[in-house]
Amino acid sequence: TFELFGDNTSVGLLESAAGVTALVTAVPVGLAVDRVARTRLLRICAVVGLFAAASGAAAVLVGPSVVARRSGAEGTTSTRLFTELMLGSMVLWGIFFNTTTSASLALFADSVPRGSRRQELFAVKSTVTMLALAVGPLLVLILTAVQGNDWDLRHMSYALLPGFLLMPVMCWGLTCFEEIGAHPTDELATSLLAESGGEASSPTDGKRQSKRGAAAVPYLILAFELLTSVGAGMTVKFFSLWFKNDYKFSPIGLATLQAATPLAIAVAVQVLHRVARICPAGPVPAILGFWFTSIVLLLAMVWVKDWRGLVFFHLLR
Repeated sequence: TFELFGDNTSVGLLESAAGVTALVTAVPVGLAVDRVARTRLLRICAVVGLFAAASGAAAVLVGPSVVARRSGAEGTTSTRLFTELMLGSMVLWGIFFNTTTSASLALFADSVPRGSRRQELFAVKSTVTMLALAVGPLLVLILTAVQGNDWDLRHMSYALLPGFLLMPVMCWGLTCFEEIGAHPTDELATSLLAESGGEASSPTDGKRQSKRGAAAVPYLILAFELLTSVGAGMTVKFFSLWFKNDYKFSPIGLATLQAATPLAIAVAVQVLHRVARICPAGPVPAILGFWFTSIVLLLAMVWVKDWRGLVFFHLLR
């Protein structure tokens, strides 16, 4: 997209299609997750994911030829085709990721019993997710090393295609989930925790909490997520272009950074989990402390000019 239109604005506009779609569908998806079987939603998402991958793969395939003949009437038609394919793919990805994340997270929460092990299991899930996110950039790194460490668009297309080709496997995995019930019984929770060495919490624990405080939690989380999403959309989405255009990173260098980023997050998740367990004030101050530290490191990246320092702060952040 950047090579075709030549500016970050076009990249941002196309990229925002996924975010805007996710925002528009957030409430309907939330209602659907509460009222429709999560397994059914995941199966529907499997179909949506296949169409998103097909549209994205088509855009990646035609991209190099579109850039090569972008001038003239034929170039205008090709540019429109690329834009429509990419825009359609981003909209479908927005629906796909928003729905699969909501449904699978709700299903996971229902599957995990309450008790001392719940926090640890969520930390393991987040860590595994980050490790999986590093696989794609590592695959791109290997393919780039084989084809040549340059920014030739055809080489980039071939490096991206395996990710789309693996999408059917992921979509098949979405059809393998089973519904265990919206609220696991206390007997099930007790037995599962007994196997994992934890202790079941009392079913009346939640009733003892302040209703006023509990009612405010969803709105506080919503405000936090909105602020985080806006900040990430203004920064994280453009880090790759920043390192490529301003600091002349090679494809292998950029792929290495993209692979190292989720690995660093995976380490941070485990560190946060352990800090939260020993924090005298509880997990919330520990989470806020990590969040504040990431903001400080992001601001530090504004002042650092050496690429080595930027990479260090980027990974630490």
